[in-house]
Amino acid sequence: MTHDNNDNDDNDNNDNDNNDDSKKCPDLCIPRVHLSVTKELVFEIINKYSFGCIEKVDVIKKKVSNKKNDLSNMVFIYFNKWYDNDMAKSVKKRLESGKDIKIIYDDPWYWKISAMKV
Repeated sequence: MTHDNNDNDDNDNNDNDNNDDSKKCPDLCIPRVHLSVTKELVFEIINKYSFGCIEKVDVIKKKVSNKKNDLSNMVFIYFNKWYDNDMAKSVKKRLESGKDIKIIYDDPWYWKISAMKV
């Protein structure tokens, strides 16, 4: 994406890493996590990957529809902005194309994460 250097209408907020792409924040959903998973743990793990500035994490109990009626949690991760680094760009592109990612939280255990559907 190129910008015309003579167009100064939008120069009121001139952060180097604050471009249009970083403002579009796909929020994340982890559809199923163990009951012991806390919002603090999710924040800590996701923050290590430097995708962006996490606004908040919500952990919600849900009933899984299977024969055992197991309980699990669902997690929503909200971002203020996404960072402008190679990892964040790659993950954001994958999520926006409808694919999911896997984040290892305790090897070999991982979370399957997708962009939140609005």
